[in-house]
Amino acid sequence: AGMENDNKKRPIEANSSSERPAKKRGGQKKFGGILKNKRKHSSLLESTRIILVSCDQFREAQCVTECIYNLSQWVPLYRETIASTTKADVTKPQAIVEKEESEEKEKEKEKKEGERESESEEDAPRSGKLFYVVDPGTRGLICLQMGTEEDPVSFVSYVLSQLASPTPALNQRWKHTHRLTPLQVTCEASLSKIKETAQNLISDFFKDREPTTFGVVYRSRNNTDINRLECIDLVAKLVPSVHKVDLKNPQVAIIVEVFKSVCGLAISSQFMSLQKFNVRTYAPVKQYKKEQDDLNPPTEIKQE
Repeated sequence: AGMENDNKKRPIEANSSSERPAKKRGGQKKFGGILKNKRKHSSLLESTRIILVSCDQFREAQCVTECIYNLSQWVPLYRETIASTTKADVTKPQAIVEKEESEEKEKEKEKKEGERESESEEDAPRSGKLFYVVDPGTRGLICLQMGTEEDPVSFVSYVLSQLASPTPALNQRWKHTHRLTPLQVTCEASLSKIKETAQNLISDFFKDREPTTFGVVYRSRNNTDINRLECIDLVAKLVPSVHKVDLKNPQVAIIVEVFKSVCGLAISSQFMSLQKFNVRTYAPVKQYKKEQDDLNPPTEIKQE
């Protein structure tokens, strides 16, 4: 009896085998391979055809899986729709064409010069992919670069217009995605680079266009170097004076997205009509849960 009492009073050592190891936080453990081979943030300093996706923090990997799967299904349907339209409706702005040509030249130089094996694996394009994951440099954001020649503004507008339709072509699940923001051109996050890039984009869009209203939509994340009002005023002055500013309901929206050291630009005439590209407006999570509950109704418990 005395031995048993001594064992009960004896404290357990810290390194004892009976101590349970601390649980590791594995929120994105099973999705780690998806974000492992993403491209570097520096590749966005001069790029085109970007879709910026916003989601909940620490749910980036799940959102990547969701977006790539859902958006890849819309690509063939979008191509069929574009093929039926006239060539004049799908012409690209000259600024985007010049950016794409410069990207191709840079890729050729990189192949000739040769880079390190680790860098080539991350930066070199892989054939057959529709979307490439790029590091945005901040939490709650995902960058998807389109591997095709489609215009991101036209593509995202088509997807959201289909989701807004009462009878969409595809019935998809959008659980983690909040907003899809298309970016036609990206540059370094500095006022001089933004002015240069926006000048080419705005001049091509507003060329020979009837007087309309416009607004500058500015968002900044993980960046304190650029002043919001200065950037908005800089971009607004580039628009011809024939067009008037309308902050409440502009017919044309000039999108300026600043995240870390990169600034993305795009111009859309459907920004307001498509609820600012908010996916949750057309595919809310509550509606998805309600559909699942209707398919699997809870069983009634009889009380005795």
